[in-house]
Amino acid sequence: MSEATQGQDGAPPGDGSHKGSGSEGWKPPTDGSWLPKVAVDELVNRHKDRASAEAAEAARLRAENEALKAHRAAADKPKPLTRTELNQLVADGKVTQEAADAEWERQVVDTATSNARQAARDEGAQREREQTISAQLEEYRGLIPEAWEAGSKERARVAKEFRYLTEKLGSPNSKATEIAALRAAFGDPEAIKASRSTGRHGPAETHGEVGGAERGEGGTKDGDGAPKGLDARQKAHYEKLIAQGHYPDWKAVREELKFSRPKAARA
Repeated sequence: MSEATQGQDGAPPGDGSHKGSGSEGWKPPTDGSWLPKVAVDELVNRHKDRASAEAAEAARLRAENEALKAHRAAADKPKPLTRTELNQLVADGKVTQEAADAEWERQVVDTATSNARQAARDEGAQREREQTISAQLEEYRGLIPEAWEAGSKERARVAKEFRYLTEKLGSPNSKATEIAALRAAFGDPEAIKASRSTGRHGPAETHGEVGGAERGEGGTKDGDGAPKGLDARQKAHYEKLIAQGHYPDWKAVREELKFSRPKAARA
C-alpha cells in the first residue's frame, strides 16, 4: 500500500483497510494529535452529563428565586399600625401628630370599605342561595303537590325524613333541610320528570301514577296499588325503587312480577 492511499495527512484510510494488516498497517501518531473513538465518545458524554446537571441546577435556582420573590412580596405588604404604635412614633419624633391621625383615619376608612365589600359579597351569595332554595321548593311543589297537604301520605314521608335529618343528623330547621327531606323521600326532580315522561300513560301522568312508595295504596287515579302477596320487606323494596324512578308505578311492578313468579314456580 502506497503512502498516497493512506491519505495526505497520514490519517487511517476510511475503508478500514488498516485493520489486521500487521506491522505494516496504519499506526496512530504518538504526538497526542489523535484520540481513539472511545475516548472521543467518553468526552462527549461527559460534556452532555455536565450540561444536563447545569440545566437542572439552573431550574432549581429559578424556582428558589421565584419562591423568594413571592415571600418578599408578602413580607413587603404593609401591616396596619395600631393606635399605640402611631402614638409611639409621635413620641419618638418620627412623625407628627397630624400625620399619625391621618394614617389612623386612612386605616379606619380602608377597613370599613373592605368590610362593606365583603358584606356585599356575602349578602349576594346568601340571596342567590335563597333564590335557589325557593326555586327548588316550587319545583317540588309543582311535581308533588300532595307533599304540602296535611294528613297526606306524601306529607308524612317528608316529615319523617325531616325529623331524621334534624334530630339524628343535626341538620338545621331550615328550608334547605326541607329540600333535603324532599329529595330523600321522592328523589331528584329530574328523575321524577324523566320517569313521568316515559311512563305507561305518557307525559301527562300524575304524581299518583308514577310517584313514591305509598301513593298507590290509597287508590291512585286508576286504582293501582301494591300487588297482593308481597311481604313487608318486599313491599318496602319496591316502594324505594318506585321513589327512585326505577319503576313508574305499581302497575309496572305487577307486570314484572307476572313474569318472574311463574318462572320461580317452575324452578
